[in-house]
Amino acid sequence: MPVEIIPGPAAGPPQYAVIAARYGRNWVFVRHRDRTTWEIPGGHIEAGENAAQAAARELYEETGAAGFDLFEVGPYSVRRNGADSAGVLFFAQIRRLGALPAGFEIAERQLAPALPEALTYPDIQPRLFSHTLKWLSQTATTVYFIRHAKPDLSVRDDASRPLTPQGRAAAQNLVSVLDGVGIDGVYSSPYTRTVDTVKPLANHLGLRVTEVGGLRERGMGGIWVDDFTDFSKRQWADFDYRLKGGDSLRDTQARNVAALQGLL
Repeated sequence: MPVEIIPGPAAGPPQYAVIAARYGRNWVFVRHRDRTTWEIPGGHIEAGENAAQAAARELYEETGAAGFDLFEVGPYSVRRNGADSAGVLFFAQIRRLGALPAGFEIAERQLAPALPEALTYPDIQPRLFSHTLKWLSQTATTVYFIRHAKPDLSVRDDASRPLTPQGRAAAQNLVSVLDGVGIDGVYSSPYTRTVDTVKPLANHLGLRVTEVGGLRERGMGGIWVDDFTDFSKRQWADFDYRLKGGDSLRDTQARNVAALQGLL
């Protein structure tokens, strides 16, 4: 008898947590030590756990995920030969992936852009995976990153440096490039050149530009760097290199990512 996947709460409490986990652009699949086939991470909800706690535990034990954001996609039940079992499906975006923890049943993991062909549960997991993709398409936020247009480098003050005429023309061109893609908000660092890059687009869409301090670029410690190319090479060679009172690339990255996560 075919297996039936039924979205929505089951009659009884959930028994399983299944986690469709993504790391970068790839999905994470695991192989049990007693099998040659692949699975979406997941397992039984143990006594004293709720579904989210079980999902977090299983994700670490089966993939080595050391940092992740976990989201509930929804409950489901599986009907096989007249018997029902229930679970909760989750999506996880893994931020840090460590080594596979020792002492558990997973022998191997793989990163892949789609489901492997050899699956342990070919009648169940493709449908759960498809449901996750549908959920993502309905709930995901698309972020467009825009590099500021050409600035006037004759102005040495970082915060007030304006755009050149060429830069203003490029900013105006964004209106036709991004019109109609469904933009709901426009955010910028508080620098003049960045605000002025997105202001024509925001005005066209009837939106205001929200300034977010955490999106600002690396600070130079209040000094003018004559040989910016050399300075930039030193920073990329050493992610912690900074001028006195300025920011390293690591500082800037942490601040920017935190600001973006706050917006999301």
